[in-house]
Amino acid sequence: MSEIRALWMRVRRHVRLSHAVVVLCALLVAADGGSTFVSSWRAYHRTLNDAGVTLDTVARAAELTASRTILDINETLAEAERAVLARLPGVFLTDASITTLLRQYKDEAHGISNILVVDAQGAVANAADPIDQSREQLSLAMPRPATMQWLYIGSARRSAATGAWSILVGHLLIRDGEFVGLLAAEVPTAAFSSMFTAVAASGGIDLALLLEDGTLIASGLQQDGSIGRHAAFAARLTDAVTQHNSGLLTDVVGPAGGGSNLLNYRRLPTAPLLVELVDGIAARPTTADD
Repeated sequence: MSEIRALWMRVRRHVRLSHAVVVLCALLVAADGGSTFVSSWRAYHRTLNDAGVTLDTVARAAELTASRTILDINETLAEAERAVLARLPGVFLTDASITTLLRQYKDEAHGISNILVVDAQGAVANAADPIDQSREQLSLAMPRPATMQWLYIGSARRSAATGAWSILVGHLLIRDGEFVGLLAAEVPTAAFSSMFTAVAASGGIDLALLLEDGTLIASGLQQDGSIGRHAAFAARLTDAVTQHNSGLLTDVVGPAGGGSNLLNYRRLPTAPLLVELVDGIAARPTTADD
């Protein structure tokens, strides 16, 4: 208040008392408003920091759970890959003995609804369970990877028969240095969304799994209409991921279309996937211009 007192004394020397009183009142109102804004701004940032810590804790747990699921699938595929390659080139990929192998690994695995073998042209050559091959021809067409150490993750697809969503997680089939096809497990997204739903129901946090380009695969909010599409914040997210494997974004457009959301993202170390959490927080402090 010392600054206001000094300013008040200067005003008293140059203006009449009635005018000076008006000026003093304006100064006091401005000082009080400024103090309120600073307090609100500090409280807002404390809320951001607290929410950020909470999101980071939940994100780490979700990352571990999702990574464990992918690792389990990866181990099943690695064993099946060795068994399939051991039969080549003595049999074709379409051989009944390959079908028997696929069924064996599919029945022993958890969280896998089917296992497919795709040839080098992108057509389904074999499967543990019968599928609509005309549809798979299009969805599995893929570029050849530059390296052998590569895990294929396909976009979410919906079964015409059941309406259930799933993704394909695949291993390359490489024999004598030559790419001969892809061994892929069909994984229901329910394996992830059931866990995410429990998190979302606990307090306004939506947990989701996305491809690195921002395509939604599974969500705790059960947004079937959004699965397979780019999230509203995809552009910001993909830009952030190119710089850091994990981080926190503010003022993000949420699943419901509203802004002022916090988004915590983490890249899975086991696959080209992202775990992200969106938390709807209070809007930023208002100013006199709002």
